Amino acid sequence: MTFTPALDRLLASLRVSGLPWREIGNIIGCTGDQARYRFRAINRREPPPDTSKHKERKCLRCRAFFASTGPGNRICAPCTEVNAVICDLAPDTVSLDALDDDASSWDAWRC
Repeated sequence: MTFTPALDRLLASLRVSGLPWREIGNIIGCTGDQARYRFRAINRREPPPDTSKHKERKCLRCRAFFASTGPGNRICAPCTEVNAVICDLAPDTVSLDALDDDASSWDAWRC
């Protein structure tokens, strides 16, 4: 069954009215379990990010300070976007036969 935004609104209003899951499922055309799982999915909230662990760090690319989410986050958001664009412009495939043990041949893998 495919739930649409209209069905989600109907599901929420039926649940608020106090109907049991089995009846809600019959009304919207699914089982009570499917209705209950969908209701939980649309009402699931992501916990807010814990900003207490953010630390001012210097971006490894542009050297500007930014609020880092942890030691593994060393590149600011604008530089991350630039890196993504650069990687999109890189060749999709590199022939393994073209690579030898020379360090300069590994430049093709850099992104």
